[in-house]
Amino acid sequence: SISQTKPSPKLFTSHFGTHSQAAMKACALAALFASLASPASAGLLRMPVARLSARDPRTEGLQMFLGAVPRMGVAPQRGARIQQGVLLKHEANLGYYGTIRLGTPGQDVSVIFDTGSSDLWVSNRETSNSRTFYEASASSTQRALLNESFALSYGSGNVSGVFCQDSLSIGELTLPNFTFGEVSNTSGIKGWDSFPFDGILGLGFPLLSRSPGLTVLQALVDSGELDRPVFGFYLANNTPGELVFGGVDPAHIASDFTWVNVTLATWWTVRLDSVKLGDMQTLTATKDAIVDSGTSLLAGPKRE
Repeated sequence: SISQTKPSPKLFTSHFGTHSQAAMKACALAALFASLASPASAGLLRMPVARLSARDPRTEGLQMFLGAVPRMGVAPQRGARIQQGVLLKHEANLGYYGTIRLGTPGQDVSVIFDTGSSDLWVSNRETSNSRTFYEASASSTQRALLNESFALSYGSGNVSGVFCQDSLSIGELTLPNFTFGEVSNTSGIKGWDSFPFDGILGLGFPLLSRSPGLTVLQALVDSGELDRPVFGFYLANNTPGELVFGGVDPAHIASDFTWVNVTLATWWTVRLDSVKLGDMQTLTATKDAIVDSGTSLLAGPKRE
């Protein structure tokens, strides 16, 4: 949980250079401190992540607004025990997603890792028979929660379903009896059948969550398996990327960190001084910006 007596959450970034014979360049890195107590002994949890292609004809013209956008008033225009991560597959800059596992036996589903929301949900059979989905009846550890229906609004549209509990595996770490959403209606999200992911894993703060349980970040820290209450994105160029829980990988860092205080511990909100477009325009209408990995655009106030 968030406490004002603990250190304020911070966001830090670093640009990448060229490393080893692979000469790999990365686009960006953001490592985010969660305002949670850190366990004494733990390690890194590495999650490979993939990049959704904006050049795919199925997704041409679509944009992702999966986190903070609707709440900003912007509408879419058209020693270490864990050494495992989530793969970020790479094609283009529309979105980053990776694989988690739910239930017993485990069912692999792909999720967007979204810093603009805080809940985990996956689609079920009712949303489509032509894609991967979570099937509760196939899991021996699934437990339904009575009277726990929900609806969530995103910039891309709305989803609805019910909360349930089942085992959640991220890399080699398993969280038993984790509460997440089983979505039966994704009709509000334009182009849902064209997207290669099956749900959203929110990495925002607990105040944004609709779930009666913990957020994924809270549960990971409470598990005692992470070295630090930190996660970081490595967004690679033309190669798989990675989402790391518990710290940052030194191999992905080529400069000093730039630290920025989080001004609002709901979304990852930071102070925005201005946005400049060459010598033509300076935007100053808003003093806050949200770092949202679930949105594929830069979005701002209509009045500017």
